[in-house]
Amino acid sequence: MLKFKSLLLLNVFLISLLILGGCATMGRYSLDYPPTESTRSYVNIEVAPIEVGITKDELDPATVSELRYAIIEKVQRLGIYQKVQAEPISDDRTLLIKCKIYELDNGSQFLRWLLGWGAGKAYMETLCQFIDKKTNKVISSGTFSGEIRGGFFGGSADQEKMAKDVAGAIARFLKKGK
Repeated sequence: MLKFKSLLLLNVFLISLLILGGCATMGRYSLDYPPTESTRSYVNIEVAPIEVGITKDELDPATVSELRYAIIEKVQRLGIYQKVQAEPISDDRTLLIKCKIYELDNGSQFLRWLLGWGAGKAYMETLCQFIDKKTNKVISSGTFSGEIRGGFFGGSADQEKMAKDVAGAIARFLKKGK
């Protein structure tokens, strides 16, 4: 009976390590230029095509469009704006979001598996500008990032998941408003 309890506790411990040590984190952001006005004062959001800089690892072309549409989806879920779309919007009360993926590192799956807790993490960093479409003035800009720190057998460097984390960070910024 004691052997069974010990084995059960060991299994619970190992599963907890996989759950806590693995997985992706929530996307994060840091503002280089804090908002000069509230993002909530706009009625519409237009998401421009995503640009790509030179990255350490190869970026899957599907990730670029995935990021754009993930931003649209996450911002629509907020329910704050009348229109959130990729197509141009002619309304003067539109906030334009321009993003450029400037860093992608697939990290090391082996290190994520072996050490976990951020070793060998995969990450994507995106520079985003929030532009008043009427005046063409940048009202804010910052770096938005997503990362994979581990997972089952170290987890894969899932670019789609990192793109969704970046989109989630953008949505949290817009929800905050300032």
